[in-house]
Amino acid sequence: MPLRPLILRYLMVMMACIVALIVMDLIAFHLFGYDLGSGTTILTTIVPAMDAGQRFARETMRGPEPGESWRISRVLWLSGMGLSGFLAAAIIVLAGVDLSPLFEVVGVRLIVMIFGVAALFTLLLTRWFFAIGARGEIKRQQKTAARHMQ
Repeated sequence: MPLRPLILRYLMVMMACIVALIVMDLIAFHLFGYDLGSGTTILTTIVPAMDAGQRFARETMRGPEPGESWRISRVLWLSGMGLSGFLAAAIIVLAGVDLSPLFEVVGVRLIVMIFGVAALFTLLLTRWFFAIGARGEIKRQQKTAARHMQ
C-alpha cells in the first residue's frame, strides 16, 4: 500500500481534530464557562492513528505486521510532528510571542527533555492506536463477511 495517501489522510484527520477541539473548547467555554483543558489534545494523536489503521486494513484486507506497523507509525508520527511544529511556529510568529522569558526561567535543557518525552509518548500512542484501528477494521470485515454467509 502506498504511504502517501495514508499520510495525507492522517494529516487531514489530524487537522480536522485540531479544528474540532478548538471549536468545542470555545463553545464549552462561552456557553458553560468550562475549559476542556490541554488533556483533550491527545485526541489529535489517537483519532488520526486509528483512522490510518482502519484505512490500512480496508485497503490491504489484512492487519499490519509488527515491523510494518512500526514503520508506518513512525512515518505518520513524523508527519504529525512536522504539522504540529509548523502550526506552533506559525502561531508563535503570527502572535508575536516572545519565548525568551520561558527559556530563562525553565531552561532550554528541561524544555528539550519535556518535548522529547512528549514526542516519545506520541510515537507510542500512534503505534498503539494504528494497530487498534487495524484490528477493529479486520474484526468489522469478519463480522460483515459472516453476516453475508448466513
